[in-house]
Amino acid sequence: MGVRVLPRSVCFTQSKPTMPIKAAWILRLVFHPRHGLPRTSASSFRLYSIMMKLWSAIGVAGVLQPPKCTESYKRANNTCMRKTSSYRRCKVAAGSDKQETVGSDSTRGMPSLPFTVWAKLAAFSAVQLPNGGIRPALFSIGDRRAPAMPGPNVSGVRTADIDIDASNGLWVRVFSPSAVAGNAPLPVVVYFHGGGFVLFSAASRLYDAFCRRLCLGLGAVVVSVNYRLAPQHRFPAAYDDGIATLRYLDANALPADLVPVPVDVSNCFLAGDSAGGNIAHHVAQCWASMSSMSPPENIRLAGSVLIQPLFGGEERTEAEVELANACSSLTLANADFCWKQFLPEGATRDHVAAHVCGGDVNIAEAYPPAMVVVGGFDLLKDRHARYVEELRRHGKLGRVVEYPDAIHGFYLFPEIDDSAKIVGDIKIFVDEHRSKPVV
Repeated sequence: MGVRVLPRSVCFTQSKPTMPIKAAWILRLVFHPRHGLPRTSASSFRLYSIMMKLWSAIGVAGVLQPPKCTESYKRANNTCMRKTSSYRRCKVAAGSDKQETVGSDSTRGMPSLPFTVWAKLAAFSAVQLPNGGIRPALFSIGDRRAPAMPGPNVSGVRTADIDIDASNGLWVRVFSPSAVAGNAPLPVVVYFHGGGFVLFSAASRLYDAFCRRLCLGLGAVVVSVNYRLAPQHRFPAAYDDGIATLRYLDANALPADLVPVPVDVSNCFLAGDSAGGNIAHHVAQCWASMSSMSPPENIRLAGSVLIQPLFGGEERTEAEVELANACSSLTLANADFCWKQFLPEGATRDHVAAHVCGGDVNIAEAYPPAMVVVGGFDLLKDRHARYVEELRRHGKLGRVVEYPDAIHGFYLFPEIDDSAKIVGDIKIFVDEHRSKPVV
Protein backbone atom coordinates (compact mmCIF):
# COMPACT_ATOMS: atom_id res chain seq x y z
CA MET A 1 0.00 0.00 0.00
CA GLY A 2 1.56 3.28 -1.06
CA VAL A 3 0.78 6.84 -0.09
CA ARG A 4 -1.76 8.38 -2.45
CA VAL A 5 -0.70 11.79 -3.76
CA LEU A 6 -3.39 14.28 -4.68
CA PRO A 7 -2.88 16.10 -7.99
CA ARG A 8 -2.38 19.82 -7.77
CA SER A 9 -5.36 20.44 -10.05
CA VAL A 10 -7.91 19.08 -7.54
CA CYS A 11 -10.56 21.58 -6.47
CA PHE A 12 -12.29 21.05 -3.12
CA THR A 13 -15.94 21.97 -2.91
CA GLN A 14 -15.96 22.31 0.87
CA SER A 15 -13.86 24.44 3.18
CA LYS A 16 -12.33 21.73 5.33
CA PRO A 17 -9.62 22.19 7.97
CA THR A 18 -6.23 21.22 6.55
CA MET A 19 -4.62 20.35 9.89
CA PRO A 20 -6.41 16.98 10.39
CA ILE A 21 -5.85 16.08 6.74
CA LYS A 22 -2.12 16.75 7.00
CA ALA A 23 -1.98 14.91 10.32
CA ALA A 24 -3.65 11.89 8.72
CA TRP A 25 -1.10 11.79 5.89
CA ILE A 26 1.73 12.03 8.43
CA LEU A 27 0.08 9.18 10.33
CA ARG A 28 0.13 7.02 7.21
CA LEU A 29 3.79 7.82 6.60
CA VAL A 30 4.82 7.05 10.18
CA PHE A 31 2.97 3.75 10.44
CA HIS A 32 3.53 2.56 6.88
CA PRO A 33 5.93 -0.44 6.98
CA ARG A 34 7.94 0.90 4.04
CA HIS A 35 8.34 4.43 5.41
CA GLY A 36 8.26 4.07 9.17
CA LEU A 37 8.29 0.98 11.37
CA PRO A 38 10.35 -2.01 10.12
CA ARG A 39 8.56 -4.33 7.71
CA THR A 40 9.82 -7.37 9.59
CA SER A 41 8.07 -6.32 12.81
CA ALA A 42 4.82 -8.21 13.34
CA SER A 43 3.69 -5.59 15.86
CA SER A 44 4.13 -2.87 13.25
CA PHE A 45 1.70 -4.65 10.93
CA ARG A 46 -0.88 -5.01 13.69
CA LEU A 47 -0.50 -1.37 14.72
CA TYR A 48 -0.62 -0.25 11.11
CA SER A 49 -3.78 -2.29 10.54
CA ILE A 50 -5.48 -0.71 13.54
CA MET A 51 -4.53 2.80 12.42
CA MET A 52 -5.77 2.16 8.87
CA LYS A 53 -9.11 0.91 10.19
CA LEU A 54 -9.43 4.09 12.20
CA TRP A 55 -8.40 6.10 9.14
CA SER A 56 -11.05 4.36 7.05
CA ALA A 57 -13.76 4.94 9.66
CA ILE A 58 -12.89 8.62 9.92
CA GLY A 59 -12.61 8.97 6.18
CA VAL A 60 -16.06 7.49 5.61
CA ALA A 61 -17.50 9.95 8.13
CA GLY A 62 -16.07 12.81 6.10
CA VAL A 63 -13.87 14.58 8.63
CA LEU A 64 -10.39 13.73 7.38
CA GLN A 65 -11.23 12.56 3.89
CA PRO A 66 -10.89 15.41 1.34
CA PRO A 67 -14.21 16.00 -0.46
CA LYS A 68 -14.18 15.35 -4.18
CA CYS A 69 -14.99 17.92 -6.82
CA THR A 70 -17.96 16.79 -8.91
CA GLU A 71 -18.66 17.64 -12.54
CA SER A 72 -21.98 19.28 -11.61
CA TYR A 73 -20.15 21.53 -9.21
CA LYS A 74 -17.62 22.49 -11.87
CA ARG A 75 -20.45 23.46 -14.23
CA ALA A 76 -22.11 25.54 -11.52
CA ASN A 77 -18.87 27.22 -10.55
CA ASN A 78 -18.51 30.72 -11.98
CA THR A 79 -15.64 31.94 -9.86
CA CYS A 80 -12.72 29.79 -8.76
CA MET A 81 -10.23 31.15 -6.25
CA ARG A 82 -7.05 29.12 -6.60
CA LYS A 83 -4.16 29.14 -4.18
CA THR A 84 -0.58 28.16 -4.82
CA SER A 85 -0.71 25.21 -2.44
CA SER A 86 -1.72 21.71 -3.47
CA TYR A 87 -5.00 22.14 -1.58
CA ARG A 88 -7.41 24.34 -3.54
CA ARG A 89 -10.83 25.64 -2.65
CA CYS A 90 -13.59 26.84 -4.93
CA LYS A 91 -15.90 29.72 -4.27
CA VAL A 92 -19.14 29.65 -6.20
CA ALA A 93 -20.62 32.92 -7.34
CA ALA A 94 -24.39 33.07 -7.24
CA GLY A 95 -26.02 32.22 -10.54
CA SER A 96 -29.49 31.45 -11.86
CA ASP A 97 -28.44 27.98 -13.00
CA LYS A 98 -26.94 26.95 -9.65
CA GLN A 99 -28.66 24.05 -7.91
CA GLU A 100 -28.34 24.11 -4.12
CA THR A 101 -28.10 20.74 -2.40
CA VAL A 102 -28.12 19.78 1.25
CA GLY A 103 -24.55 19.50 2.45
CA SER A 104 -23.04 22.23 0.27
CA ASP A 105 -20.65 24.35 2.28
CA SER A 106 -20.83 28.11 2.59
CA THR A 107 -18.02 30.32 1.30
CA ARG A 108 -16.84 30.92 4.88
CA GLY A 109 -13.99 28.71 5.95
CA MET A 110 -14.08 26.79 9.20
CA PRO A 111 -12.65 28.67 12.19
CA SER A 112 -9.15 28.03 13.42
CA LEU A 113 -9.32 25.44 16.20
CA PRO A 114 -6.61 23.85 18.34
CA PHE A 115 -5.28 20.59 16.96
CA THR A 116 -6.46 18.75 20.08
CA VAL A 117 -10.03 19.79 19.27
CA TRP A 118 -9.75 18.49 15.71
CA ALA A 119 -8.39 15.22 17.06
CA LYS A 120 -11.35 14.84 19.42
CA LEU A 121 -13.79 15.68 16.63
CA ALA A 122 -12.10 13.10 14.41
CA ALA A 123 -12.46 10.48 17.13
CA PHE A 124 -16.15 11.32 17.53
CA SER A 125 -16.60 11.12 13.77
CA ALA A 126 -15.11 7.62 13.83
CA VAL A 127 -18.04 6.33 15.88
CA GLN A 128 -20.66 7.83 13.57
CA LEU A 129 -22.53 5.95 10.86
CA PRO A 130 -23.29 7.42 7.42
CA ASN A 131 -26.99 7.78 8.36
CA GLY A 132 -26.11 9.90 11.40
CA GLY A 133 -26.31 7.04 13.87
CA ILE A 134 -23.71 5.97 16.39
CA ARG A 135 -21.66 2.80 16.81
CA PRO A 136 -22.56 2.07 20.46
CA ALA A 137 -19.59 -0.17 21.22
CA LEU A 138 -17.05 2.36 19.96
CA PHE A 139 -18.84 5.28 21.63
CA SER A 140 -18.90 3.54 25.00
CA ILE A 141 -15.09 3.28 24.86
CA GLY A 142 -14.74 7.04 24.52
CA ASP A 143 -17.54 8.01 26.91
CA ARG A 144 -15.53 7.74 30.10
CA ARG A 145 -17.40 8.17 33.39
CA ALA A 146 -16.27 10.20 36.38
CA PRO A 147 -17.15 8.95 39.87
CA ALA A 148 -18.77 11.22 42.43
CA MET A 149 -16.27 12.85 44.78
CA PRO A 150 -17.69 13.70 48.25
CA GLY A 151 -14.48 15.52 49.11
CA PRO A 152 -13.42 18.63 47.16
CA ASN A 153 -11.04 18.02 44.27
CA VAL A 154 -8.14 20.29 43.31
CA SER A 155 -10.58 22.86 41.90
CA GLY A 156 -12.49 23.00 45.18
CA VAL A 157 -15.71 21.33 43.95
CA ARG A 158 -17.34 18.33 45.63
CA THR A 159 -19.91 16.08 43.97
CA ALA A 160 -22.64 13.77 45.23
CA ASP A 161 -25.17 11.54 43.46
CA ILE A 162 -28.75 11.70 44.75
CA ASP A 163 -31.64 9.41 43.78
CA ILE A 164 -34.76 11.28 42.67
CA ASP A 165 -36.96 8.36 41.60
CA ALA A 166 -35.53 4.89 42.07
CA SER A 167 -38.47 3.31 40.23
CA ASN A 168 -37.26 4.61 36.87
CA GLY A 169 -33.58 5.10 37.68
CA LEU A 170 -33.71 8.91 37.82
CA TRP A 171 -30.82 10.50 39.71
CA VAL A 172 -28.86 13.73 39.74
CA ARG A 173 -25.24 14.68 40.31
CA VAL A 174 -24.87 17.74 42.54
CA PHE A 175 -21.82 19.99 42.23
CA SER A 176 -21.14 22.34 45.15
CA PRO A 177 -18.17 24.56 46.05
CA SER A 178 -16.20 23.56 49.12
CA ALA A 179 -16.40 27.05 50.64
CA VAL A 180 -18.87 29.94 50.46
CA ALA A 181 -17.88 33.53 51.13
CA GLY A 182 -19.98 34.99 53.94
CA ASN A 183 -22.09 31.83 54.18
CA ALA A 184 -24.63 33.35 51.76
CA PRO A 185 -27.09 30.91 50.17
CA LEU A 186 -26.20 29.94 46.60
CA PRO A 187 -28.50 29.86 43.58
CA VAL A 188 -29.31 26.50 42.01
CA VAL A 189 -28.70 25.64 38.36
CA VAL A 190 -30.57 22.53 37.18
CA TYR A 191 -28.56 21.32 34.19
CA PHE A 192 -29.56 18.99 31.33
CA HIS A 193 -26.66 17.52 29.34
CA GLY A 194 -26.58 17.32 25.56
CA GLY A 195 -26.18 14.29 23.30
CA GLY A 196 -29.21 14.31 21.03
CA PHE A 197 -31.42 12.66 23.68
CA VAL A 198 -29.48 9.41 23.09
CA LEU A 199 -25.91 9.93 24.33
CA PHE A 200 -23.93 10.80 27.47
CA SER A 201 -24.98 10.99 31.10
CA ALA A 202 -24.54 13.21 34.14
CA ALA A 203 -21.44 11.13 34.96
CA SER A 204 -19.76 11.53 31.55
CA ARG A 205 -16.37 13.15 32.04
CA LEU A 206 -17.14 15.84 29.44
CA TYR A 207 -20.17 17.03 31.38
CA ASP A 208 -18.72 16.38 34.80
CA ALA A 209 -15.86 18.74 33.91
CA PHE A 210 -18.18 21.36 32.38
CA CYS A 211 -20.52 21.37 35.39
CA ARG A 212 -17.52 21.82 37.69
CA ARG A 213 -16.56 24.88 35.69
CA LEU A 214 -20.10 26.21 35.94
CA CYS A 215 -20.18 25.60 39.68
CA LEU A 216 -16.99 27.58 40.25
CA GLY A 217 -17.60 30.27 37.65
CA LEU A 218 -21.20 31.03 38.63
CA GLY A 219 -20.81 30.56 42.37
CA ALA A 220 -23.81 28.23 42.29
CA VAL A 221 -24.87 24.70 43.14
CA VAL A 222 -25.28 22.76 39.89
CA VAL A 223 -27.76 19.86 39.76
CA SER A 224 -27.01 17.77 36.67
CA VAL A 225 -29.97 15.56 35.74
CA ASN A 226 -29.34 12.02 34.53
CA TYR A 227 -32.56 11.84 32.53
CA ARG A 228 -33.66 8.72 30.66
CA LEU A 229 -32.33 8.33 27.12
CA ALA A 230 -33.97 7.45 23.82
CA PRO A 231 -34.80 5.26 22.02
CA GLN A 232 -35.62 3.13 25.05
CA HIS A 233 -37.39 6.15 26.55
CA ARG A 234 -38.90 8.41 23.92
CA PHE A 235 -40.78 11.69 24.25
CA PRO A 236 -41.82 12.85 26.83
CA ALA A 237 -39.64 10.81 29.24
CA ALA A 238 -36.78 13.35 29.41
CA TYR A 239 -39.23 16.21 30.06
CA ASP A 240 -40.99 14.21 32.77
CA ASP A 241 -37.63 13.59 34.48
CA GLY A 242 -36.96 17.33 34.48
CA ILE A 243 -40.31 18.07 36.11
CA ALA A 244 -39.74 15.28 38.65
CA THR A 245 -36.40 16.85 39.59
CA LEU A 246 -38.00 20.26 40.19
CA ARG A 247 -40.73 18.67 42.30
CA TYR A 248 -38.08 16.91 44.39
CA LEU A 249 -36.19 20.16 44.96
CA ASP A 250 -39.39 21.99 45.82
CA ALA A 251 -40.35 19.38 48.43
CA ASN A 252 -36.96 18.30 49.81
CA ALA A 253 -34.33 20.85 48.80
CA LEU A 254 -30.91 19.13 48.97
CA PRO A 255 -29.59 16.90 51.79
CA ALA A 256 -27.28 18.93 54.03
CA ASP A 257 -25.00 15.95 54.64
CA LEU A 258 -24.30 15.64 50.91
CA VAL A 259 -24.41 19.35 50.01
CA PRO A 260 -22.85 21.17 52.97
CA VAL A 261 -23.43 24.69 51.62
CA PRO A 262 -26.54 26.88 51.98
CA VAL A 263 -28.83 26.63 48.95
CA ASP A 264 -31.50 29.05 47.78
CA VAL A 265 -34.08 27.23 45.63
CA SER A 266 -36.02 30.48 45.21
CA ASN A 267 -33.21 31.39 42.79
CA CYS A 268 -33.43 28.35 40.53
CA PHE A 269 -32.20 28.45 36.94
CA LEU A 270 -32.70 25.82 34.25
CA ALA A 271 -29.84 25.28 31.83
CA GLY A 272 -28.87 22.84 29.13
CA ASP A 273 -26.92 22.43 25.91
CA SER A 274 -28.04 21.01 22.57
CA ALA A 275 -30.74 18.41 23.39
CA GLY A 276 -30.43 19.54 27.01
CA GLY A 277 -31.31 23.06 25.90
CA ASN A 278 -34.44 21.66 24.27
CA ILE A 279 -35.31 19.90 27.53
CA ALA A 280 -34.69 23.08 29.54
CA HIS A 281 -37.12 24.98 27.30
CA HIS A 282 -39.91 22.41 27.58
CA VAL A 283 -39.44 21.87 31.32
CA ALA A 284 -39.58 25.65 31.88
CA GLN A 285 -42.68 25.87 29.70
CA CYS A 286 -44.43 23.01 31.50
CA TRP A 287 -43.43 24.22 34.98
CA ALA A 288 -44.62 27.75 34.18
CA SER A 289 -48.01 26.41 33.04
CA MET A 290 -48.33 24.22 36.15
CA SER A 291 -47.29 27.05 38.47
CA SER A 292 -50.07 29.29 37.25
CA MET A 293 -52.62 26.71 38.45
CA SER A 294 -50.79 25.34 41.49
CA PRO A 295 -47.89 27.54 42.68
CA PRO A 296 -44.87 25.63 44.05
CA GLU A 297 -44.02 25.98 47.72
CA ASN A 298 -40.35 26.93 47.52
CA ILE A 299 -38.95 26.93 43.98
CA ARG A 300 -38.95 30.06 41.82
CA LEU A 301 -37.66 29.74 38.29
CA ALA A 302 -35.49 32.82 37.92
CA GLY A 303 -34.31 32.13 34.37
CA SER A 304 -33.33 29.58 31.73
CA VAL A 305 -30.04 29.26 29.86
CA LEU A 306 -30.30 27.54 26.48
CA ILE A 307 -26.90 26.75 24.96
CA GLN A 308 -27.27 25.98 21.25
CA PRO A 309 -30.60 24.19 21.88
CA LEU A 310 -31.60 21.37 19.54
CA PHE A 311 -34.73 22.51 17.70
CA GLY A 312 -36.01 21.21 14.39
CA GLY A 313 -38.62 21.23 11.65
CA GLU A 314 -39.40 19.55 8.36
CA GLU A 315 -38.50 22.63 6.33
CA ARG A 316 -34.74 23.08 6.06
CA THR A 317 -33.22 26.40 7.06
CA GLU A 318 -30.46 28.10 5.11
CA ALA A 319 -27.89 27.31 7.80
CA GLU A 320 -28.91 23.63 7.85
CA VAL A 321 -28.20 23.47 4.12
CA GLU A 322 -24.93 25.38 4.20
CA LEU A 323 -23.48 23.81 7.36
CA ALA A 324 -24.96 20.31 7.06
CA ASN A 325 -21.52 18.65 7.15
CA ALA A 326 -19.36 21.54 8.32
CA CYS A 327 -18.38 19.92 11.61
CA SER A 328 -18.72 16.41 12.99
CA SER A 329 -19.87 17.64 16.42
CA LEU A 330 -23.34 17.94 14.82
CA THR A 331 -24.24 17.15 11.23
CA LEU A 332 -27.68 17.35 9.70
CA ALA A 333 -27.76 13.56 9.49
CA ASN A 334 -26.98 13.39 13.24
CA ALA A 335 -29.83 15.76 14.07
CA ASP A 336 -32.33 13.86 11.91
CA PHE A 337 -31.27 10.55 13.44
CA CYS A 338 -31.69 11.89 16.99
CA TRP A 339 -35.20 13.16 16.27
CA LYS A 340 -36.16 9.74 14.90
CA GLN A 341 -34.91 8.14 18.09
CA PHE A 342 -36.63 10.59 20.45
CA LEU A 343 -39.96 11.54 18.89
CA PRO A 344 -42.95 9.18 18.99
CA GLU A 345 -42.80 6.61 16.22
CA GLY A 346 -44.27 8.02 13.03
CA ALA A 347 -43.95 11.66 14.15
CA THR A 348 -42.24 14.24 11.95
CA ARG A 349 -39.84 17.00 12.92
CA ASP A 350 -42.81 19.38 13.03
CA HIS A 351 -43.77 17.69 16.31
CA VAL A 352 -44.18 20.15 19.19
CA ALA A 353 -41.05 18.80 20.88
CA ALA A 354 -38.86 19.87 17.95
CA HIS A 355 -40.76 22.72 16.33
CA VAL A 356 -40.98 25.38 19.05
CA CYS A 357 -41.64 28.45 16.88
CA GLY A 358 -44.69 29.34 14.84
CA GLY A 359 -48.19 30.70 15.01
CA ASP A 360 -49.56 27.68 16.88
CA VAL A 361 -46.81 27.78 19.55
CA ASN A 362 -47.33 29.90 22.64
CA ILE A 363 -44.96 30.83 25.45
CA ALA A 364 -46.47 30.47 28.93
CA GLU A 365 -47.15 33.69 30.80
CA ALA A 366 -44.94 32.62 33.70
CA TYR A 367 -42.07 31.49 31.44
CA PRO A 368 -38.83 32.82 32.99
CA PRO A 369 -36.39 35.19 31.23
CA ALA A 370 -34.18 33.24 28.86
CA MET A 371 -30.59 33.46 27.71
CA VAL A 372 -29.85 31.94 24.30
CA VAL A 373 -26.34 31.04 23.13
CA VAL A 374 -25.78 30.98 19.36
CA GLY A 375 -22.73 29.73 17.42
CA GLY A 376 -21.74 31.12 14.04
CA PHE A 377 -20.78 27.68 12.68
CA ASP A 378 -23.72 25.83 14.20
CA LEU A 379 -26.21 24.49 11.66
CA LEU A 380 -28.99 25.25 14.19
CA LYS A 381 -28.30 28.98 14.32
CA ASP A 382 -31.26 29.98 12.10
CA ARG A 383 -33.64 28.10 14.39
CA HIS A 384 -32.06 29.88 17.35
CA ALA A 385 -32.69 33.22 15.64
CA ARG A 386 -36.37 32.32 15.17
CA TYR A 387 -36.59 31.24 18.80
CA VAL A 388 -35.07 34.53 19.94
CA GLU A 389 -37.69 36.43 17.94
CA GLU A 390 -40.42 34.29 19.50
CA LEU A 391 -39.14 35.08 23.00
CA ARG A 392 -38.82 38.77 22.16
CA ARG A 393 -42.39 38.83 20.87
CA HIS A 394 -43.59 37.45 24.22
CA GLY A 395 -41.32 39.69 26.27
CA LYS A 396 -39.32 36.75 27.65
CA LEU A 397 -35.92 37.42 26.13
CA GLY A 398 -33.29 38.10 28.75
CA ARG A 399 -30.02 37.90 26.85
CA VAL A 400 -28.63 36.70 23.52
CA VAL A 401 -24.95 35.81 23.22
CA GLU A 402 -23.47 34.96 19.84
CA TYR A 403 -20.00 33.56 19.26
CA PRO A 404 -19.25 34.08 15.54
CA ASP A 405 -16.54 31.40 15.32
CA ALA A 406 -18.23 28.81 17.55
CA ILE A 407 -18.96 25.26 16.38
CA HIS A 408 -21.70 23.18 17.97
CA GLY A 409 -20.51 22.02 21.38
CA PHE A 410 -17.59 24.48 21.64
CA TYR A 411 -18.17 24.92 25.40
CA LEU A 412 -17.04 21.33 26.05
CA PHE A 413 -13.51 22.09 24.83
CA PRO A 414 -11.51 24.12 27.38
CA GLU A 415 -8.86 24.68 24.68
CA ILE A 416 -11.26 27.01 22.84
CA ASP A 417 -11.23 30.60 24.11
CA ASP A 418 -15.01 30.97 23.83
CA SER A 419 -15.40 28.05 26.22
CA ALA A 420 -14.13 30.29 29.03
CA LYS A 421 -16.12 33.31 27.85
CA ILE A 422 -19.45 31.49 27.99
CA VAL A 423 -19.16 30.85 31.74
CA GLY A 424 -18.65 34.58 32.31
CA ASP A 425 -21.63 35.43 30.11
CA ILE A 426 -23.87 32.99 31.98
CA LYS A 427 -22.73 34.49 35.29
CA ILE A 428 -23.78 37.94 34.11
CA PHE A 429 -27.24 36.59 33.27
CA VAL A 430 -27.58 34.73 36.59
CA ASP A 431 -26.49 37.77 38.59
CA GLU A 432 -28.96 39.97 36.71
CA HIS A 433 -31.97 37.74 37.33
CA ARG A 434 -31.43 36.26 40.77
CA SER A 435 -33.35 37.97 43.53
CA LYS A 436 -31.20 39.98 45.90
CA PRO A 437 -31.26 38.99 49.59
CA VAL A 438 -33.13 41.34 51.88
CA VAL A 439 -30.73 43.05 54.28
